[in-house]
Amino acid sequence: MDEKPSAEMIGEAAVWMAMLRAPDRTTTVEKGFRHWLSAHPGHKAAFEAISTAWEETGALPKEPLPHLVRLRRAGFRQGFLQAAVAATVIVAVAVFMFYAYTWNSYATDIGEQRQFTLKDGSRITLNTATRIVVNFSDEQRTVRLKDGEALFEVARDPRRPFIVEAGDRAVTALGTSFVVRQDSSRLSVTLVEGKVAIVATGEPTTSVEQTSASSVSELRSEGSGQHPDLSVVEGSGLVLAPGQRATFMHTVRPLPDSGKGVEGEGATIRIDSPSVEKIIAWRTGHVDLAEVRLADAATEMNRYSSTKVTIEDPQTADILITGIFRAGDTANFANAIASTYDLTLQQSGEHIAITGKRGP
Repeated sequence: MDEKPSAEMIGEAAVWMAMLRAPDRTTTVEKGFRHWLSAHPGHKAAFEAISTAWEETGALPKEPLPHLVRLRRAGFRQGFLQAAVAATVIVAVAVFMFYAYTWNSYATDIGEQRQFTLKDGSRITLNTATRIVVNFSDEQRTVRLKDGEALFEVARDPRRPFIVEAGDRAVTALGTSFVVRQDSSRLSVTLVEGKVAIVATGEPTTSVEQTSASSVSELRSEGSGQHPDLSVVEGSGLVLAPGQRATFMHTVRPLPDSGKGVEGEGATIRIDSPSVEKIIAWRTGHVDLAEVRLADAATEMNRYSSTKVTIEDPQTADILITGIFRAGDTANFANAIASTYDLTLQQSGEHIAITGKRGP
C-alpha cells in the first residue's frame, strides 16, 4: 500500500494541482512539481487524492473570488489568482475525502504492475497505467476502477458483497477471481473462477448466491440463437461462467467473427471464451498474442511503454500476429515484426512507424 499522506501533504498537492491547471503555468512550475513528487513517498498518494477531489469539484473557476481582486490590482498574475481560488475550493474537500477513503487509492505508471492485499484478505493486482479507489463499509466492499486493468481475487464474505464499478457497469462477486479492463472504447470482464454478476450502474445488484436457474434467461447471441453457457439476470445483468469474457463496446460496430454479440443499451455486448492464461499473461511481464491484427497488437504493446508503434500501411495493419512478447519492450517487438514480415521501420525519438514492405 502507498504510504498514507499527511493532511499537510494533501494541502501541498492541492496547490500543485491548481498551479499545474492554471493557464499560464511555466516550465519552472512543472520542474518544481516533479521535484516535490519525488521528494517523499506520500506525495504521490497525496496527488492521487487531489486528482480524485478535482474530478469531484469540477473545472477551475474562471474568475477569482471577490476578496482576491485586490491582489490582482497589486500585480499578481491571473494564473496565480486562479490557482489560489482552486486550491481554496478543493483543499477542504480533499482533506475530508482523505480521511473518508482517499488513502485507499492505488495506481500504477506505464509499464508497472503492483499487487496488494486488502484488509479483508482480497488481493488486487494492477496492470499498467491503472488507477482504482477502494471504499469498504459495514455493508459492502466497493472498488472503483478509474482506468486500466486489474485482477481481483476476492475473499469470501457473504455479509458484504464485493463490487467493482467500471464505466457504467457494476461487477458483483463472491469468492471469485476475475479481470476487469477499462479503456476508451470498451469495458471487459473475464471470469477466471467462481461467479460474477454484471449489471448497469445504479440498478439493483443480484446476489450471485441467490441467482438460480428459475431467475435467469438465456442471452440471445447474434447469428446463433442462444449462447448455452451465458445467463442474463432478469432486468439487465449477466452472470458469467468461468473462462467467459463479456466485452461492452462503447460504440456500436460490426463484431469479429470469433465472438457472439447483441445490441444492448447504447452499446454492443460481445461474449467469447478466450484463453485465461493469455488474458493474465501481463502478471509475468508478457503480452501473449494469438492471431491478432498487427494494428491491434501494436495498440496492446503501446500500453506498456512510452515508446509508441504506429502502422502506416492499411494492408500491413491487417497482418495477423502470433507470439509472446516482453511487456514494455516495444522496440524489440517492432524489430521482430519487421524482420519476420520484411517490413520497413522508421524511428524518431519515442515513435516507431512501421511503413510497409521493404523495397527491392
